[in-house]
Amino acid sequence: MDKEEELLEQWRELTPEKQQKVWQFVQILKSESQTTPEAKFIPQTPLSKKLWEIRQRAIASGLQLLNEDEIEQELAARRGGCSDTKSVEHRLHIRRGKRQKARGKRGNK
Repeated sequence: MDKEEELLEQWRELTPEKQQKVWQFVQILKSESQTTPEAKFIPQTPLSKKLWEIRQRAIASGLQLLNEDEIEQELAARRGGCSDTKSVEHRLHIRRGKRQKARGKRGNK
């Protein structure tokens, strides 16, 4: 039996409350891997050094950073944007497409 099968078997034996705790723990672990700072990044300007310090302190204190989608949703909400999730997702898709096209044009020059 591999680890995945063993994990599922153990999961099924837990009470719903304990399954919820496991789920929350997995989400925390997942977010940590997404917010772990890159060791290769070295801020160059005074502003970037200050912002990087603030980010590092926030991570060290256990603050969960927003991912790209969550940032876009928060910006839309703060700017009076539509609260409809599908509209936000549609705008995100369009923005990502524009960014990818712009990157492609820069790469072709």
